[in-house]
Amino acid sequence: MIFLGWLVLAFLVPPPSVPAQSRTAEQWAVLAVEAARQGRHRRAVSLYSKAIKLKPDYLAAIYNRGLSHLALGKHRAAAKDFRQCLKLRPNWSDAKHNLYVALKRLGRAPPGLIASDPALIQARQRRIVERATQELRDDPGNVQALIRRGRALTRLGRHKWARRDFDRALSLRPKSAVALLARGEFFLRL
Repeated sequence: MIFLGWLVLAFLVPPPSVPAQSRTAEQWAVLAVEAARQGRHRRAVSLYSKAIKLKPDYLAAIYNRGLSHLALGKHRAAAKDFRQCLKLRPNWSDAKHNLYVALKRLGRAPPGLIASDPALIQARQRRIVERATQELRDDPGNVQALIRRGRALTRLGRHKWARRDFDRALSLRPKSAVALLARGEFFLRL
């Protein structure tokens, strides 16, 4: 019985924390992610900065710090972080997209940037697919979400899935001119 009581007590008492001086970059990043999840972005920026100080090329920490800067409205700092990400990984579409977002909020996004960069176009289409999929989880009969997702899937080259969305939209609304037009555009792109 004493042993069992000790086990229960051991689980109730939190383990001793790692002293701040001996934390690794990864440990700081884990703390930062938790702070960001709780909406404490100022704290997250500070913790990510500690991780980056220990490991200057820590791509995930730099990117996530940029996201926290965006959440705080610090667009110039966010753009700096996303540029650093692109120096480390030049074709990262998510970093390009978020750099564009930060620059746009600063009023400094080059016109036509999204239209000229294939990686940004793909990132945008993936986001459209994600949003439409979420809308369809909430309302499976949402014809407009099916059409939006079908068009984005077509642009991404996922024709099989796009055709399913267009066919489903037409099965829900057989006389929908928008659904008919979208499916027609789909067949013209093949």
